[in-house]
Amino acid sequence: MAIRIKKHIGKPSKVLDENLMLNSQYTQIKLTDYVRDSQIENVFIFDECASTILSWVEQSKRLKPVPEVGGFLLGRVEELHPHFNISLEKFIPSKDVAYNSPTILEFGTKVMMQLDQQMDKYPDLDLIGWFHTHPGHTPFLSGLDQQLHEGFFKKPYQIAIVLDSLTTYFDTGFFTRKEDGTTSNKADFKEWVLWKKKLQK
Repeated sequence: MAIRIKKHIGKPSKVLDENLMLNSQYTQIKLTDYVRDSQIENVFIFDECASTILSWVEQSKRLKPVPEVGGFLLGRVEELHPHFNISLEKFIPSKDVAYNSPTILEFGTKVMMQLDQQMDKYPDLDLIGWFHTHPGHTPFLSGLDQQLHEGFFKKPYQIAIVLDSLTTYFDTGFFTRKEDGTTSNKADFKEWVLWKKKLQK
């Protein structure tokens, strides 16, 4: 996947708020159930974020051939020393991408400008990671995906989510940094998160 983006300077990290979590609807993903080695212990995906992602993916499936689509994830981080919990509260779909196909997604500068504008609307949230689909070719981080993640999502709590939109339950990988600082990939997973079983309300 090739993506042309400018480097985004993130805002200071926000701690997960206990009152916010008590009053929010979310699904907890315990990453140790799925991946062997991760600096992130738990991902709390708010229902609004999950449903926005699902809607974006389902919309892409109406096109033939089904293209890769993606976007960005905003939320909060809690430091557990040395690990992290993260929340995913807003999904910013990447509209007006420079190019997309079943195997390539180029965000382009227009998408990054849209991301900056959207982030201004949510000053309490950080850029927690990014999301994209791999229609029909399983969740994994390609060489170009890895370059993007290492170049623009360097913080240890930042995540890459990859979903195969042509599988029955939307097989999904939550790729994070391992204890040694490298990023997990397909071989590190015990099983995929089944998005439609775990996250669809």
